[in-house]
Amino acid sequence: ILQDGQCAGPVKGACESRAEGGAVTPDIARAAYLEGPVQCGGKGWFCRILPDPAWAGGDQSDWNFNHCNRTDYGDTDGHCHGSDNDDVFYWWVRDHWHRNYAGRLHCCCDWGATKGVVARCDYRAHLEEGE
Repeated sequence: ILQDGQCAGPVKGACESRAEGGAVTPDIARAAYLEGPVQCGGKGWFCRILPDPAWAGGDQSDWNFNHCNRTDYGDTDGHCHGSDNDDVFYWWVRDHWHRNYAGRLHCCCDWGATKGVVARCDYRAHLEEGE
């Protein structure tokens, strides 16, 4: 939830539909952020789980990227996943939530915007029903 108590643009519709005209509570916001749907205008999304000492106890060992402004290699800046399809956001969040990944979550719309931000980011493919 943003500082003003509202949900960020890509999940604002999910928050509003769950609130059914009422206030967006922390429980409603949590459900919207975990289940979406995310609305990134069909450009996809990417999320980075960044190390955060406040999240002790979860998995903070499966790092897979460095930010592009790093001069050394080692995949130590966090865990990044994304897709060029908005629909797979739910499946990625669900998977990583239940696998106990821990840290500060930072998500952005536009899969193409990873360029210049992260050195690499795992791709989550869209699957059609039955695949």
